[in-house]
Amino acid sequence: MTDEQLDKTVHRIVKSYIKRGLFEEELPDNFSKNVTSIDHQNFARKAVGASTILLKNEKKALPLTKKEGLNILVLGTQASYPDVAGGGSGHV
Repeated sequence: MTDEQLDKTVHRIVKSYIKRGLFEEELPDNFSKNVTSIDHQNFARKAVGASTILLKNEKKALPLTKKEGLNILVLGTQASYPDVAGGGSGHV
C-alpha cells in the first residue's frame, strides 16, 4: 500500500467517524482499563471457543498432495499477499 492509498483510506475512515459524531463524546472512565486482566483473558477464551469451527476431514481431503493436473485457484486480496501472522488486531 502506498502512502497515498493509506492517506485516502485513513481520511475516508476518519471522515465517517466525524460525520457520525464519534469524536464528540468523551471516552468512558474505564476506557484505558487493563484489558489483560484474568477476567478479560477468560472472556476472550470463552469468545474464541464459541466462535471456532473445527472442520472434519472425513473424506481425507487434507492434507493436499501434489498430483499431476491438480490446480487450486486462490482469489481475493490475500491471494497475492497472504497474511500469515493473523489479521485484525494482530497488526495493531
